[in-house]
Amino acid sequence: MKSNGEPGKQLKSDKWNPGWTSIDIYNVQGKAFGIWYNKTTGAYSIYDMKSNGESGKKLKSDKWNPGWTSIDIYQIQGKAFGIWYNETTGAYSIYDIKSNGEPGKQLKSDKWNPGWTSIDIYNVQGKAFGIWYNKTTGAYSIYDMKSNGESGKKL
Repeated sequence: MKSNGEPGKQLKSDKWNPGWTSIDIYNVQGKAFGIWYNKTTGAYSIYDMKSNGESGKKLKSDKWNPGWTSIDIYQIQGKAFGIWYNETTGAYSIYDIKSNGEPGKQLKSDKWNPGWTSIDIYNVQGKAFGIWYNKTTGAYSIYDMKSNGESGKKL
């Protein structure tokens, strides 16, 4: 990525195994990881990410419950969290993310309104926000994020 936010030169084009429905690249304590997830089977893999941007060594492969349609790993005040969301049912779970990049303890499991097709948690000037978006209707909501990884007040 260029400093102005535009895509830079393509560095690589290749093929992975088909079927991954969510991919997220994230940092935990200054180390980069990537998670690949398949919503149909529940299979996931976590990779160490190389300094050139490519995926490195596979650190873990396992299975969760199938059906998660959005996965986002994010940081709030230096602490890593992960959110798993199902757009059909509205079910979501928030996990603590361990220093090795793997999900740890489940912190919360609940339901939101169904229909969100993308969820992203981001930081602006040290403050965390979350955006929920529906690709069919164009509707979106932005939330203030709490320090425990949960969404707070809708802005």
